[in-house]
Amino acid sequence: NDVTSVSGLFRDSVSGKRRLLWRREQQMDFDEHVYMLLAFLTTCFFLPVILLLYIVVNGTRSWTIKFLNRIFPKLEFIKNITVRTATDTSRNQGIITVLLTVKGTYDLNDIKQRIKKHILERKDKSGKLIFPHLKTGLTDRLGRYAWTLNKAKYFDIDSHVNVANSIYRGRFVSECNIQEYVSDIVAKYLPLEISPWQITIIPCYPPERFYLLIRIHHLLLSEEGLGLGDLLLLGPERQNVFTRLLDEDDENPQDVPPQSSPLTGLFQVPVAIPKLYNKTLEIIDYYWNQFVLSYDPFENPEVLKTKAGITKCTAIMFITSVSILKAVINTTKQSDASLFTKTININSIVFNEIRKRQCGPRFLAAAVMNSLNPFELISSTLKFFSYLWLNCLVRVPLTLMYELLAIIFKDESKGYFSTITENMFICISLIIEAAKEICYICSLIYSAPKMLLDELVISHRDPKHELQTVSLCGRKVVSWSESVPLDRIRRIGNSIGASPNEILITATTGALKEYFRNFGFRVPKSVLTTARYFPLESLLKISRGDDSSGPPSGRGLVCLELPTSQLQNDPREIVHDVQRMLKETRERQTAIYEASLWQLDGGFITKVLPTLAVRLIFNYLSRRYAVALTEVAPETGDESTKQLIWGQEVESAMYWRPPQSNICLSLTLMSYGDSVRLGIMADSMIAPGHNVIATNFLYQINMLAAVAEIPREANNVSTGTSIQSYQPNIPPDCAISSSASSASGELRRLADISTDLNNSTSQDTSRSNSPSSDSGTRSTRSSNEENIFPFTD
Repeated sequence: NDVTSVSGLFRDSVSGKRRLLWRREQQMDFDEHVYMLLAFLTTCFFLPVILLLYIVVNGTRSWTIKFLNRIFPKLEFIKNITVRTATDTSRNQGIITVLLTVKGTYDLNDIKQRIKKHILERKDKSGKLIFPHLKTGLTDRLGRYAWTLNKAKYFDIDSHVNVANSIYRGRFVSECNIQEYVSDIVAKYLPLEISPWQITIIPCYPPERFYLLIRIHHLLLSEEGLGLGDLLLLGPERQNVFTRLLDEDDENPQDVPPQSSPLTGLFQVPVAIPKLYNKTLEIIDYYWNQFVLSYDPFENPEVLKTKAGITKCTAIMFITSVSILKAVINTTKQSDASLFTKTININSIVFNEIRKRQCGPRFLAAAVMNSLNPFELISSTLKFFSYLWLNCLVRVPLTLMYELLAIIFKDESKGYFSTITENMFICISLIIEAAKEICYICSLIYSAPKMLLDELVISHRDPKHELQTVSLCGRKVVSWSESVPLDRIRRIGNSIGASPNEILITATTGALKEYFRNFGFRVPKSVLTTARYFPLESLLKISRGDDSSGPPSGRGLVCLELPTSQLQNDPREIVHDVQRMLKETRERQTAIYEASLWQLDGGFITKVLPTLAVRLIFNYLSRRYAVALTEVAPETGDESTKQLIWGQEVESAMYWRPPQSNICLSLTLMSYGDSVRLGIMADSMIAPGHNVIATNFLYQINMLAAVAEIPREANNVSTGTSIQSYQPNIPPDCAISSSASSASGELRRLADISTDLNNSTSQDTSRSNSPSSDSGTRSTRSSNEENIFPFTD
């Protein structure tokens, strides 16, 4: 009895706790729905205010532009305001940077002539320059950017295309010091007195290749319709070269399907709604044409040869009204005509359409009189009933017979396949699918205010880390990692059970964690990052002059929470954490993705809010999301390299989006050809931390490869550049020896270190999970920091 009573009490206790837990869950769900409803209702309440702001802001900007044009007649002011324009400062400009590694030697005069012919002097069909602002300077007056048109006649291409010195700090420019050299060039501001673009040719030793460094202001891309492909001087597309699968042979080749990025495609694009819309338009157009041919006197003169009744008169008046409406809409779209001219045209349009169909007051009176005639009433009644009996006795039985024959001979080629039942079924299915898509869009709109508020303001209230509190100076420095074969990334992903994109994001996360560890900063639980996917085809696309509609915006933004917690050191578990994070992001951040697309494509936010408000908002958000991640990869799976317009092959390419406002770190996962690398552009106050992130990226890839039991590439063992992947830090300039003897001795010592590291990859990976090995690794890295200089491509 005691045992039974104790077990009963235990069951009662467990059931009571379950009921309490269920009630708490129900209360939380109820609170969540109330919160979502209040956020949506608040947004609806502020919609009139937003509309009023839109009218006031755009009206004020139009008046300001007219006022500035009157004061400064020699300046052409820029009308559109983008986020970069609003956050631009004289110290922190939005300069897009691209670095190309070109095989062969360069010809300076030939490059200048190509730029003049294909870019500067390129004209449209009317004979006007397509890119006139490439010869004008950029200035600002009262907070508005403007082109200085009077400087076009003083344009000198030598100020924009130049050759850098082949010797840097007493040494020939080579793969060993190219990153420092490029960083020094990028850190310098573009001259204010010329158009904000520059192409720097960097010769290197040995002279079997050279570098092209392209820097261009973002306004030339957004306002001029200029594409990066224009300045990159890329030739026409070559035939696609696809990567082979691991288990295929030459007799049965298989193309690797392109991997879709987890940073794109968050919104389910409606498919049934456009189909239903087009189907409805087709049906309306068909019946409208039949109606016009039956009742329009302009199309069918036989209509007026018989007496018109109320039905015919109403049909003619309806057709006339629709024709007048179409003509009025076409007239109002003429932007070059004045309001008085449009009013006169509308008056003449009304009289012309009435005259065409002869439906004046006399025609209306005759139609009414004919309809009231008793003989006409009896005749129309008889015609109606005869038509009704004809349909019931002939057409309905024939239709049923055709439907029955279609069912009987469904599997045979008898021609009875397009039936009313089948068409009705297709239309009903289409309507149901369209209704589902409408419900999906409505649910997204309903939950968007709450989700935007949660992600951008309320959630992620962890203590701030170093990247969120560092003071910025505006000057930029760059670095990039060693190239990693994409085939190696795929093999690691197949072994671990992850996509190549997830492997690359995991390696980037690990590199960020090593940055905090190496400099003794507190390692945060997560690093908030804005991420964006950009197709390589859009990045390198050449504009088409008249058909150019500005540079493509690529894809929308998402907010990632990169897991950098020190509690998790197992590479496999980190990959799984990244997978969970990406899955949750795709499920929750559809509204952020679409809102960013509205801003990138249409400038929604900058059209509603004043420039100062936009700057304040993005200063807050960029302090919260201090790291920007960009993934550049081909959409089609093309792994071929590009060529310049004169035939030289571009071996590698690197693209950097400039970090602005309070963003201190911009990372780019650049896939080009058959390899990928990580590029870093950071504020110079972060240096030399940007080098640490670049070197540790390859180190993280090698750790994942060791866990996946993927052997190392043979070419990485013998090259000095692979050594940098295992060195977590870069020494200051004073630690680099400029003498040839010390450099050669250092190379021999590093080659021995590389051999030892290559032979103990798996051992190092297993020891890295223990605290003791982690401290030992940090001490080794700190000692190597004073001796090792970077070896990079």
